[in-house]
Amino acid sequence: MMQLYIDNKELGDYFEIGVLEYLQALSFPAERVNERSWVDKSGVDKNLENIKYEPKEFVVQLYCKATNEATAYTLVKVLVDYMYTKGVFVLSLRDSVRNIRECYLCERSGTIVGEINIREINSLYTFKLGLKDVNPNALKFKNTIVLGETTIAYDKGQTASIYWGNGDRGLVSNSGDYTKDDYIDDGIVDIIVDIDADAEVVIPLVADFEATPLTGIKPLDVQFTDLSSGDIEIWSWNFGDGYTSAEQNPLHTYNNTGIFTVTLQIFNGAKGADTKTIIAYITIDNAKLLINDAGDSFLINDAGDEFLIN
Repeated sequence: MMQLYIDNKELGDYFEIGVLEYLQALSFPAERVNERSWVDKSGVDKNLENIKYEPKEFVVQLYCKATNEATAYTLVKVLVDYMYTKGVFVLSLRDSVRNIRECYLCERSGTIVGEINIREINSLYTFKLGLKDVNPNALKFKNTIVLGETTIAYDKGQTASIYWGNGDRGLVSNSGDYTKDDYIDDGIVDIIVDIDADAEVVIPLVADFEATPLTGIKPLDVQFTDLSSGDIEIWSWNFGDGYTSAEQNPLHTYNNTGIFTVTLQIFNGAKGADTKTIIAYITIDNAKLLINDAGDSFLINDAGDEFLIN
């Protein structure tokens, strides 16, 4: 028997709604392509990358059991309100007998079915639900949850939205393993990343840096050196004292005493990103002037270190 899930909520258990017809949801091929070419009037070939067709739309026929029409509308309203609240959600179709398991990144469609029209047929109230697959070629994972946890291996190296299949949404920003460990129930789950499954793989970014000197008396010039790897286009430094920089290797002057945490964020044109933070990295002390009997001048910091001036 076909089961339909919205964000891993089974319609029969959660919304008291069942599925009558689902075949239209399975009848469409992916409609997003990465590249197409054509000839314009001048005879010159033109290429556009990542042309996105209109999202595919389909109808799922559903039913609910109720004592009267008003109760049926109440049940359907809970489902529709959930979809509108989420905006975009994971729709899953599962049939263990026929070995069917498909998932879609969907939103409610008002184009095909402008309003919910409930009809009574043999004590069942039937209606059609219009849905829109917003990215037919999205990257999809069919995972199993064990002890409330599951992990995906993301390898595109680009920032994208991830829909964890339980109503939660997050971001993937670089290649690597992403784990979610707060699922309520174990079992299967469909996870979708809103990026083309055949999108270009971008070399992962790895943020790293060093600085010298790490301690001193104010004002102190500190040279920061970028040691990051990957195809980096943007550097964003936060020196911890309220100042920032977009240079790759900035020279920054600390004018205030304190212990400062430094953060470097890196980005590229393919929306890849990575961050490195070093807590309590730079220490700046006050200095005191001391003149001995010989007339020598010293600067003494709060740690007791002496610096001879003349």
